[in-house]
Amino acid sequence: YSNVPAPLRGLGITFIITGLMGIAFMSFMGIKL
Repeated sequence: YSNVPAPLRGLGITFIITGLMGIAFMSFMGIKL
C-alpha cells in the first residue's frame, strides 16, 4: 500500500488540482454570466 508509484501520485495530485481549477473557472464563468 505504501509502495505507490510516483506517476500515480503525480496523476492524483494533477487530477485534484485540475478539478479545483475547473470548479473555480466554471463558478467564475457563472458569476460573469
